Amino acid sequence: MNKGILYMLGVVGLWSIIPTLVKIVLREIDPFSLAFLRLFQGTVVLFLLYYLRGGRWRDLFPLNRWVLLGGIGIGLNYCLFSWSLSLTTASAGVLIVQIQVVTWVLLATLFLGERLTALKIVGMLSVVGGVVLIVRGRGPLGPLFHSEYTVGNVLMLLAGLGWGVYALANQALSRNRESFRILIPLLGLGTLVAGPAAALRFDLRPALSLSTLVGIVLLGCLCTGGAFYLLSEGIKRLSAALAGTMTNLSPLFSVLLAHLILHEDFPATMFVAAGLIMGGIFLIAHTERRTNRGP
Repeated sequence: MNKGILYMLGVVGLWSIIPTLVKIVLREIDPFSLAFLRLFQGTVVLFLLYYLRGGRWRDLFPLNRWVLLGGIGIGLNYCLFSWSLSLTTASAGVLIVQIQVVTWVLLATLFLGERLTALKIVGMLSVVGGVVLIVRGRGPLGPLFHSEYTVGNVLMLLAGLGWGVYALANQALSRNRESFRILIPLLGLGTLVAGPAAALRFDLRPALSLSTLVGIVLLGCLCTGGAFYLLSEGIKRLSAALAGTMTNLSPLFSVLLAHLILHEDFPATMFVAAGLIMGGIFLIAHTERRTNRGP
């Protein structure tokens, strides 16, 4: 179990730096090219790990409707996530995208027969309330969520919906596939989804700095490929509820890094939105843990 916790702490650390790294890299590369490069590198890293562990190419097939839905979902998520962060703050974005948890729970209830309890509903309403408080873009939240960020905030909402579709597909596929045979096809198809958008909107600045190149590699190889690998290894050793609860810590660290590195404002009312969102997520995770344990 201790090894599983270490894996999950690695996931939290890598996912926590994503919003800040994306904001920095977007100064020199367009969001769609970044999304494509992240997915492509992540797919390559996972495939190499799969191959080194004796995996075979033909075992990654056949493709089915869940693979197609999940691939489209993760491709849209990555494109919209990068595009959103080019139009809004990292602090707002990383909290708004947590709507993905609500999307996942609702879709799992509709299509996989998951039980929707009263506590889950309360948790989802709490998350939605926090997101609405941010997306409204007016009132006591001040300049951080000014109307100039509205488009970016809405795009981040859509990114969360895309992740929910991906998570649903991953959950459905996990019933008869191991992690690599799920992740590689999904990220591979996601790369194909992001490719046309990257080609159409390609806007590379004259010369990329070394820091940007390093950031792109970190986002693709470590924060995508590496993090997904650590996540799959952590889930093997921990309950889904514990693993999920630990990953929910990453938005808090992301907001802190955005404040320290990007010098983004963090008004007092922001704590209300963050509290509603994170509280709702932890409530959902706690309910899942109780359900898995049974009566």
